[in-house]
Amino acid sequence: MRHKIIEGKRAQGLKEWDMVQNDKRVTRNGAIKAMCYDCMGGYHDGVGDCGCDYCPLYQYHPYKKEA
Repeated sequence: MRHKIIEGKRAQGLKEWDMVQNDKRVTRNGAIKAMCYDCMGGYHDGVGDCGCDYCPLYQYHPYKKEA
C-alpha cells in the first residue's frame, strides 16, 4: 500500500520507500529515509521532525530539528 502525501509536499524517502517495496537495492541513507518515511506514515500531515529521540535512527532523520 502506498502512502499518500499532501499535494505539493515533496517528502524525502518516497522514492526510496518505493524501491524497497519493489525489492530494489537502496543505499544506507536511502534505507534510513525509507524507514523514516514509513514510520511517519508518508508524512501525511506534512514534513517535520518526528520527535522520537528514542529511535536509533533519529540522529539521521531528514527533518530533525537541530537543538
